[in-house]
Amino acid sequence: MNPAHSPWTLASTLRPVEPYLPETLVPPGALARLLGLGERLPAPLSTCMYLECRLTGPAHRTDLIVRVGPEGRDILAGLNPVLHPDPAIHADPRWARLAALCREWADPGSPLFREVAALWLEFDLPAGDDTALPPPGVFVEWTELLRPRGAGEYERLARAALRPLFTDGVPPAILATLRRCLGELPAGAALPYVGLLLPRGEHQLRLCLAGLDRHALPRYLRGVEWPGPPAPLRRAMGELARFRPGAPRHSPGLVHLDVGGTVLPVVGLEYPCSRPEQMRGRIAEAAFLDHLVEAGLCDPGRRAALEGWPGYAPHRFGHQLWESLVRRRINHAKITLDDEGQLSAKIYLVVEHGFHPAQSRARA
Repeated sequence: MNPAHSPWTLASTLRPVEPYLPETLVPPGALARLLGLGERLPAPLSTCMYLECRLTGPAHRTDLIVRVGPEGRDILAGLNPVLHPDPAIHADPRWARLAALCREWADPGSPLFREVAALWLEFDLPAGDDTALPPPGVFVEWTELLRPRGAGEYERLARAALRPLFTDGVPPAILATLRRCLGELPAGAALPYVGLLLPRGEHQLRLCLAGLDRHALPRYLRGVEWPGPPAPLRRAMGELARFRPGAPRHSPGLVHLDVGGTVLPVVGLEYPCSRPEQMRGRIAEAAFLDHLVEAGLCDPGRRAALEGWPGYAPHRFGHQLWESLVRRRINHAKITLDDEGQLSAKIYLVVEHGFHPAQSRARA
């Protein structure tokens, strides 16, 4: 985006929460990269961001995920009369394809206008000095995202939304695998999000599936000919379920499955965290997080640092006329099973703000 049109960027949205970001989760180098990317994106692009933090290993990297609603859509599409895409991104065809998707979404005559609620842009920010604006992974969020739809309707929507992101449309081999995965969904399951990780090429999609509990998921994976190791997955899901006594769900809220010409072996399990308790300064899933430490999936220092993150405070942003309530919460932990049966974990810290006249007078 072109910050010359506005001094207010997503970096200015992140700065109020800097005092709450522990270096064990977001070290100075990672924070500098987050803010550097944020300076390239205008503040009105989003009111909700996720910081993706690794729970073990070197903490030199924190990635950024940005939710884009209709206001941000029009900026990306070049339809906002004041804020325009940064000229520096025009040379990257992947950004051009994202802009094309946003223009189609903005067209009242397109089915995407009615069916797409938001896009989620996932920016990978590895260590380095590259100052280029990286292309994001793009995930489409449907309206009524948890309403189960038939396999045919999901395929129609996914093809329409993903077509602009591919150079020559969605490849037939990927469509065939997508069709098989949708056809195996049990009653009550849904596909609330589908995405393409643009920086990684055009050879695979990511399906984010809801309604597959720890009993239904193994059956589903057998049905779609998943090539991964089933025993470690069943064992991990059983253990994780036992340590969620205060959680709204014992099973994953979402299951991430990568598909190309075949179903790929890596599986991601999203375990959501309860929101109301966090606004009272309490993490309901404390036992679950403690178990991640005991299982070697979370560094003890990073686990302790999570306690200081949830909360809220009022703040007046320069690009808004009203006082906002800035909320800090943990959205979910993601447990990933790789193709060798090894587990790893990430945590997703949320920064979101919105007008709330009653609560904005409160003090955290």
